[in-house]
Amino acid sequence: MKRIAMESYGKLRKATESYGKAILLSFAFLCLPLHSFASFERQDTGARASGLGGAFAAVGGDVHALFYNPAGLSYLGRNELSSSYGRLFMGLDDGSNLSSSLLLYGAPVKTWGSFGAGWLETDLDSLYKERTLALGYGRSLTDSLAVGAALKQLQVSVAAPETGYDNSGQVTSKADSVFLNGQSARGMGVDIGILYEPVAKHSIGLSLSNINQPEVSISKADSNRIPLLARLGFSRRSSAFMFTSELRTQKLLDDKRDWQGILAGESWKKLGRGLKFAMRGSIAYGSRSFSQLTLGLGCRTSGMELDYAFVMPLSGISFGSTAGTHKFSLSVRFGKTVTHAVSWEIEDEAPIIDAAAMASLRLELEDIKKRAEQAEEMSRQAQEKIKALESARDLELELQKQKQSPNAQAIQPLEAEIAQLKDDLKKAGEESKKMEQKKAIIEGKLEKKESQPRTAPETREKPVSGHTYKVQGGDTLRSIAGKVWGDSSRWIELYRANEGNVQRGGDVEPGQMILIP
Repeated sequence: MKRIAMESYGKLRKATESYGKAILLSFAFLCLPLHSFASFERQDTGARASGLGGAFAAVGGDVHALFYNPAGLSYLGRNELSSSYGRLFMGLDDGSNLSSSLLLYGAPVKTWGSFGAGWLETDLDSLYKERTLALGYGRSLTDSLAVGAALKQLQVSVAAPETGYDNSGQVTSKADSVFLNGQSARGMGVDIGILYEPVAKHSIGLSLSNINQPEVSISKADSNRIPLLARLGFSRRSSAFMFTSELRTQKLLDDKRDWQGILAGESWKKLGRGLKFAMRGSIAYGSRSFSQLTLGLGCRTSGMELDYAFVMPLSGISFGSTAGTHKFSLSVRFGKTVTHAVSWEIEDEAPIIDAAAMASLRLELEDIKKRAEQAEEMSRQAQEKIKALESARDLELELQKQKQSPNAQAIQPLEAEIAQLKDDLKKAGEESKKMEQKKAIIEGKLEKKESQPRTAPETREKPVSGHTYKVQGGDTLRSIAGKVWGDSSRWIELYRANEGNVQRGGDVEPGQMILIP
């Protein structure tokens, strides 16, 4: 690809006379695989991630994790739809018009993890285009460990002139040999990742992008493999601030390995009921004199979020030659909330949902307590049986000793049953330990939420009782509680009163009769 692109450069210079200097010089720049350029070179997606300098390998609960670390999809709390548009390196003196567009959708599926799908496209006017279609999946293996994977279709296309030019710039009768096999190429890439939270609110992420190093070459005479990109990230978050960092490395076309390190932060401030404002920033340094500064803003309310990011390279393209990269994103979160043991949601986003989440945690805590009691009872029964069988075995051995007639066959069934019971006892102990850990996590969450100061004293209307309610289309237990009592957070009372008639998640159907306690 290097040899072919260098030969094509002289031909493209001649072509500028008929295609316009600004556009084709930009086209030539993109076609040249210089020391720092390759097809599908890493670029940040979405304004929030861009505002953090792309340090997103250790961030979860955001649909943009599809392109950074698919394990982060595991913690999506609701359905999420996001779109972005960016102008890259605005103000270049050759008139280049570089842009990127993005559309993402993610959906949590209760205990089955979360799915994500995305479309990303980068364009240079109508001359050069890179397109990525991605489908990803993330799932929690334990309360603190999640894994994920993504499959991507990578496509590059070039709108090359039909007339070719030789090395001296003379017109030839056919197009350049680089494009004999067409003006586009495709390949399939595979990404994998893990996200681990060893301590509450502290996460470590590792992702490998394009692990199969797919071939995406327009010319059969050259091999243009997309290099593997490795990311290792760390993040620490609280209700109002998140610090994240990342170290990434990739081997580029000259077989030298590049390294980049990023430090980033995000601060959220509550401006009013349901309205939050965010400020973001990052600084990055790396090999080959790479350096970059990013700034970002965000606003979230009622399930909608608007983000902006400004990216300024501090080397390579210098100050004064570009107005930087500008990106805008609009995200919408909707549908039922899925509760995870590890939460990436901004706290106090919606008081009603928060109260419902607490009620859900209390239900889960009661279930865990029952399972812990069952495990303890199984352990007690197993211990008693083992003690009784060991006594029977010892008695049989003593009788055989007195009669001086050893009989191993009489002992073997007892030994086998004792071994089985000890195995059951071990499993019950492990289950009991696991339940105790979950119990401690949930009790900690409830204690933290209940200790938070209230902005106003809680008031409740006198409940209507002694009758039933017919479920209408679009009703939920939460909306019914709001209609009956004027307090949607009391949906848990309806759930308990109708536990035998509603599903585990509290789903109801139109026409169903609900008892009002």
